[in-house]
Amino acid sequence: MTDTAGTHREHPVTAALSTIAVALDEVTKTVLWTLDDATALDLLELSTQLESRLVELQTRLATHAEVTGAARTAGATSTANLWAHTARMTRPDAHRKVRLAAALDSHPLTRAAMATGAVLPAQAHLSPTPSRPCPRPWTPTYAARPRPTS
Repeated sequence: MTDTAGTHREHPVTAALSTIAVALDEVTKTVLWTLDDATALDLLELSTQLESRLVELQTRLATHAEVTGAARTAGATSTANLWAHTARMTRPDAHRKVRLAAALDSHPLTRAAMATGAVLPAQAHLSPTPSRPCPRPWTPTYAARPRPTS
């Protein structure tokens, strides 16, 4: 990225992911026995929400790669196949993530809820589609409702 002064700046997504990677590197060998029970449970919930937010970002990156044809430019047959190869994940997992990315493009409320951690990736796979309608009226307020606190 280049700002108005012509200097090179790191893209905000690159900066965010780099910061996350460094932070995780710092706690990789941190012992957890010093956490009290309540904090451990709170952090378990927070880490789940962060995972959902990261998957939402991955789906936007996958969509971008699909739209720009980045994988084909790199010589791959598809974004999913290249992603599976470079990330060392199974092809079915990569194809599932690319399908989720496409589905979220037509479900902006689900995408927004995932971006806040209110909807998990497994729940987003269950979002209503024309071929799989919701059995009851679905509203965004239900999907993103706050969870009761204990």
